[in-house]
Amino acid sequence: DATIVRPADVYGQGDRFLHMYANLRWRGSKLMTTRQLALPLWRGGKETFKQPVYLTDVAKAVVAALRAPGTAGRVLELVGPDRMRLDHLLDFHLQTLRYEPHQYTLDPWLGLNHPLFRMKVNALKFIRPHQRHVSWERLDRECYSDTLTADNIHFEHLNIVPERLEDRLHFEIKHFRRFGYYWASLGEFPTPAPPPYVV
Repeated sequence: DATIVRPADVYGQGDRFLHMYANLRWRGSKLMTTRQLALPLWRGGKETFKQPVYLTDVAKAVVAALRAPGTAGRVLELVGPDRMRLDHLLDFHLQTLRYEPHQYTLDPWLGLNHPLFRMKVNALKFIRPHQRHVSWERLDRECYSDTLTADNIHFEHLNIVPERLEDRLHFEIKHFRRFGYYWASLGEFPTPAPPPYVV
């Protein structure tokens, strides 16, 4: 009679999703030729669809499932309200961090096969075995799209309206932002457009 909670990638303060992409010392690598930041993604993120879910919404769903009848032995599939391609999500993410589009690339071949990046991932197994920002297992899991099963319990069955990522992202990664101590004038840095959503 166990209730299984199966969330998508969870974001919030100190998460292992948004913070992994924001901590570019570990997740990215510099290209020797252009000095461009390379963020390795499977097939450039164009075939992976994500619906990240806010931490507080997951906690609300767990509490609601404990109180609701008929959830014993069921599966809770918890995803965010907006479905988006991973490359579009990371464009929005990096531009919120004040990177301009010409300063980074999501090209998988320039990033994933970069020898310094591969060395970095392997070295993290020994340097930080319990708190790794990135691992080969995490990179493998990253390429899977979020999908829902009709027979399982979702947020709407628990009368919960989940938060939208575009409303939370700026706050969640603000401390990783470039020029964080610079007092910018109003409109000096462009506000990035939210990623296009997939129906």
